[in-house]
Amino acid sequence: MAQDFKDKTERVATHLARNLTALRHARTLTQGGLAKSSGLPRSTIANLESGVGNP
Repeated sequence: MAQDFKDKTERVATHLARNLTALRHARTLTQGGLAKSSGLPRSTIANLESGVGNP
């Protein structure tokens, strides 16, 4: 049960990372630019894109 939750969490993080990176590139934004427009620190954007961050 705990492993299922961990697997699902990792899949969601991977999916989020891919989508966030693709959308950012499609809009020709840097991580810094996205951070500024979203009000989040650039390090949060980097962590989310690497699958490490937790939204």
